[in-house]
Amino acid sequence: MTREAPPDHEALAQASVHPARRLDDLFLVAGLFGCWLIFHPYQGNIIDAYLYVGHAMAAFEPHGVGQDWMFHDDGQMRFSIFPTALRWLIGVFGAPAASEGLAFFALVIWFAALASLASALEQGRQKWLLVFFTVLVRSQYSPFSIWTAEPLAIPRPFAEACVLFALASLLKGRDGRAIVLLMIAGVLHPIMALAGVGVLFLFKGSEDRRWLMAAAGALAALVAAAALKLPFASRLFTPMDGQWRQTLDPWLFPSSWTIDAWSVVTVDLATLALAAWRLQGETRKLFLATAAVASGGLAASVLAGDALSSLLVLQAQPWRAAWLASALAPAAMALLALDSKGRPPTWWLAPTFLALAWLQPQGAWSISLVLAAAIAEIGKSRVGGALSRRIALASLAIGAFLSISALWNAMEITRPAPEPWRVLRQLVLAGNLNVWPLAALGCLFAFGILPSRPAFKIGFGLVSAALALLLWDFRTDSRREIEAGRRIPEFVSIIAQRPGEVFWGDGSDETWYLLGRPNWLAMIQSFSIVFSREHAMLWKARSDHALALRLFKKRPTDDEPTLSSRRLNAFCARADAPPWVVWPLFNDEKPPPDVSPRAVWRAPDPQTPFLKRNGQFQWLRTTSYMLLACRDGASS
Repeated sequence: MTREAPPDHEALAQASVHPARRLDDLFLVAGLFGCWLIFHPYQGNIIDAYLYVGHAMAAFEPHGVGQDWMFHDDGQMRFSIFPTALRWLIGVFGAPAASEGLAFFALVIWFAALASLASALEQGRQKWLLVFFTVLVRSQYSPFSIWTAEPLAIPRPFAEACVLFALASLLKGRDGRAIVLLMIAGVLHPIMALAGVGVLFLFKGSEDRRWLMAAAGALAALVAAAALKLPFASRLFTPMDGQWRQTLDPWLFPSSWTIDAWSVVTVDLATLALAAWRLQGETRKLFLATAAVASGGLAASVLAGDALSSLLVLQAQPWRAAWLASALAPAAMALLALDSKGRPPTWWLAPTFLALAWLQPQGAWSISLVLAAAIAEIGKSRVGGALSRRIALASLAIGAFLSISALWNAMEITRPAPEPWRVLRQLVLAGNLNVWPLAALGCLFAFGILPSRPAFKIGFGLVSAALALLLWDFRTDSRREIEAGRRIPEFVSIIAQRPGEVFWGDGSDETWYLLGRPNWLAMIQSFSIVFSREHAMLWKARSDHALALRLFKKRPTDDEPTLSSRRLNAFCARADAPPWVVWPLFNDEKPPPDVSPRAVWRAPDPQTPFLKRNGQFQWLRTTSYMLLACRDGASS
């Protein structure tokens, strides 16, 4: 049995709706959008926003931040119009306001694209269940905290939204609009747009083989251009050398991913596969095409990137096509829940197992649940109703137990934290611990079990909107202080004596904002070294030097670097050592007795990181920073 396809969308749009009902729906949408903001909080310019905002700042401070080597001959920014737009916005509004405004606008258009796609897949109040499930789940498509709908001033969420709008247009038969939207996504972020382009060709190719022939022709043209060694295309047959490859992070190589990483993608693909198996029509084609594109992108990365070291494939990162599977999987789960309504208990088994896998989608546990879902689906006609009901209820009980246990563990971890509620919220969202109870409420509403009275929708909208206003801006006080860009007068007056780079111990963009100087070495400089061998070699030489002296770390699980006079002298002996070093002091510590800082600055809003020190993780307060000078191969 399969569900009927949604009715004609144009007819639905023209159907008369009572004004009061429309007002109720507006409050419902406001409530869902409020939840969307609450579950996607703004944490400032972090992760890849370091790169894009820093690049814009470099244009305004060419003799300061602009001297950072990561912005010289950058091989990434030229492929997107986003940096140009960001630079203009920062020039008009300033970096903090422009960044926050772009992050908010990214969530607005992503939510609008999601609602458009949901209306193309489902009708009535049921479509809001698709939106609600996607709102609840922070979709991760790799093991290294890479999510969809990132609330950041970066081009990825904008390109993702354009792709979702394109898919909605495709389902509604508006092919021209879909192509234009994919073109817009391509000029924003070509890598993210490729997934949508692939789905377009497979979706249309299932009806007209000329689309598949066109796709094959495009691939053949790329191979021919590479064989002729034309610009850019020649990278396809250019291998990345071993030295360059060793500098890159493991997430660029899916063959090096752990089972935890692969299980995240497996759960998404299994959800799409089960929905395609049960549903019909355009929905089935969409989910099959999405699963095929994601699988093909991963296979291309493993074979051409990991195995053959194709420079073009490593830089294009086709494994990122999995983002679309991750974005559509919650909607597919919602459709499975709707499809199972009124069915025999055996129909609930496979979706229930997948729901359990979603709770903890990392490791052998989730893989085994995917296998259990496959077995349950294949053998559902052979399992009795009573037994199925018991298994489903037991699974739901296990899910509730796991959610409560995970929440309890999170509370125990955060109890010693300086701001436990803030860290607890981060753990709840990162672990999707909010999904289980809220998804159950969403199903009850979509199934008509919960009342849909106007008062309920109005109250939901008002409460959700109020909480979003209070909770969306989730920046720490220290992050706000950094992004305000108020220079440290005690340091700036001293470092003015000698121009050049600054090494800020365990820092990121503090050197740019607080000193107006380029970084000598920081983890954020490694974000784009896949696009430049010269940058990669410089990064490797400097990071190896600092790592050998235990003044730098590459992984959060490594011990926090420590400073001594001997290590500082050895660090400053390097020919290209920076003229200045800034080093953090924790928990009101004094400078080491064998080190003589030129100045000490007490942070008005200390950071409170969870760091590994002497082999044990602990909460620390970065209360002060000391400024040290490297001169003639020795510290002063």
